[in-house]
Amino acid sequence: MSGLLDNKVRILDTIVTSLGRQQLSYGGLNIKYVSFSDSATFYKKDIVSGTQDSTQRAYFEASDLLQDQITLTADDSGKLLPFQNTNDVNIKAGQFIQYSYMPITSSILTGSSDTAFTLQGDDFATLSETLLQSSIDNFTNLQLIGTFDKLFDDDGFDIGSKQLEFIISNNSPIVDNNKFIANVTNIDSIFSDVRFSQIDNFKFLPPINKTDTSKKSLLGNYRPIGQTTKLTEQMLNDELSFYDKHGCSRVFSIDPTSNQNRLMIQIFEFSNDTSRKLEIVDIGIFSKKHYYFIGKLEIDDNFTHTFIHLFTLVFGDNNVF
Repeated sequence: MSGLLDNKVRILDTIVTSLGRQQLSYGGLNIKYVSFSDSATFYKKDIVSGTQDSTQRAYFEASDLLQDQITLTADDSGKLLPFQNTNDVNIKAGQFIQYSYMPITSSILTGSSDTAFTLQGDDFATLSETLLQSSIDNFTNLQLIGTFDKLFDDDGFDIGSKQLEFIISNNSPIVDNNKFIANVTNIDSIFSDVRFSQIDNFKFLPPINKTDTSKKSLLGNYRPIGQTTKLTEQMLNDELSFYDKHGCSRVFSIDPTSNQNRLMIQIFEFSNDTSRKLEIVDIGIFSKKHYYFIGKLEIDDNFTHTFIHLFTLVFGDNNVF
């Protein structure tokens, strides 16, 4: 939220919301995009200027609103954290909490007490849908200002095949279970996993001695520990082709969409009583297709993080695979 201090200079009075302060506390605040909303004002016609001057009006001070949060956040284990919403969905460590209030009456005490219990089964599934809709509702209530694209008559957004199913049996999609079963400790950690070899944070950086701006030399013959193979486009295509032949791939289209086709995606895993936000790893663009690995982070017996790859998303030509 912000307010204009001086209409002649570009200075904004900004405040940090409660979610922003929470992210600041653990160094997680990273501002990448800025959006503007006109939900706190109104427009009135004026014969001379077209719109009545709004600088003389009295406004409420900028405040923290429910719709300021549209993305669900999770802890290091992926379990969902509390989310601001208007549907009274209470989340704690990935579980949905519901409260029941019982009146207390006696000759001495008067009042009430509340009992918290965790939802499961059908109640959990119903509230999961409500939670996901709350994210969309918050985005709508922001009333963001957008630019009308003059090149496209249709400024809507729609997804083909809104629901996809994968039928799992003893022989499909995994033919031999022994080839796909492994202990978390026996799987490569994220520092030696070939899937992370494209990301700068996980590349091998041998120590160097930089004498000046033009010369540098290695301090020693240090070799990388673990995975040394680099992820390539051919490796990605081979893996996707394998699963496609076994009926493990689906395609859905995004039409209509904007010219930039900018999307925000959140992916969740819902069990009987626990909700978890899956990790999305941006692999990069190969041949005009953007690849993402979807999975979850687990901690092995050596207390290192291991990425469990569940599936791959590929964006290209308004289609997602």
